[in-house]
Amino acid sequence: GQYSVPNGLWFGGTELQKSHKYVLKFLGKVVPPSSRIFLVDAHTGLGPSGVDTLMALGDDASLDGVRHVFGEPDGTFLYGETATGAASGYDATIGDVPRGYADRLGWTNARGLTQEFGTVPGLLVARALVRENAAWHHGDEDEQRAAAR
Repeated sequence: GQYSVPNGLWFGGTELQKSHKYVLKFLGKVVPPSSRIFLVDAHTGLGPSGVDTLMALGDDASLDGVRHVFGEPDGTFLYGETATGAASGYDATIGDVPRGYADRLGWTNARGLTQEFGTVPGLLVARALVRENAAWHHGDEDEQRAAAR
């Protein structure tokens, strides 16, 4: 996300959202800090239809873990460094959900990845994001409810 334009696309907010608070509370109770755990932050939309793009952002240990579990790319999935489209722009992000959870919970053996599962062409995803953002910030109540679904 971005954190400088509150009405802009991908605004990350000013505080941790409820869903993350609940997940962190639960995981903090059931997963000891020294446990080996692998987290997946799943997204849909970007990338070639039906193809997974797996990205271990800025974390060589996580990328090695992904390679160990999934092997080498075979066309049904791609790694971030070999992918075009779905991984574009992720190199400019600061942090990711798996690393954020690990840091907040003090997990020392956590690894993770961000997954983009391609569904529709990128322009349609971008169009939907712009329309949702406009409805949320400038629409009437019905448009805002529809954008929140």
